[in-house]
Amino acid sequence: MRNLFYYAFDEKVFLHEVENKVVVSFEDKYLADLQQYFHTNDQILHVDLFYFNNGCTLTTKKSNIGALMADLKKQAGVKSVNPAYTTSDGCELGITDEIVLQFKHHIEGAFQHKIDELYKKYQIEVKKTTELFQILSVPVYIDSLEAANALHESGLTHYCYPDFVSKVKLNFIPTDTYFKNQYYRIRRLGRC
Repeated sequence: MRNLFYYAFDEKVFLHEVENKVVVSFEDKYLADLQQYFHTNDQILHVDLFYFNNGCTLTTKKSNIGALMADLKKQAGVKSVNPAYTTSDGCELGITDEIVLQFKHHIEGAFQHKIDELYKKYQIEVKKTTELFQILSVPVYIDSLEAANALHESGLTHYCYPDFVSKVKLNFIPTDTYFKNQYYRIRRLGRC
């Protein structure tokens, strides 16, 4: 079993696979087809859709989860399939096909060559570049956690990590008597 981790402030944060959960991200136009697949697959016990990121968490039977993940990767419109993970403090995380990073320096010359090699190795596509960060994506068959760690270990980034999704737990209910009357309210408040 390999050590799973990501980097936060140059320190490794270790992850543990959740035995019966899979995180899937997909293109929006394939939602109906995927819902049909989820409904007819007897390995899948429960589906929680994300409202903000075209994805879902699947609660599955523990048997043969690897075969289910391999089959999901073949479905049209699926961008990533990864196990759900927990951190040592019990926070449950999912990983998508995207990576967020910030380079330490303006990349040119030998540095650019090293980055180009890593982008080619992991088949990375640059989705967005700003002055502060880049958003990258990897194909469904590439491990975004491994790719993000390799980019960070190059020594050329301030930070580099996969795009995480997490279900937020309710820690408190506001005492504002008008909270329930607000047009838009956050249903789940607090932190993981």
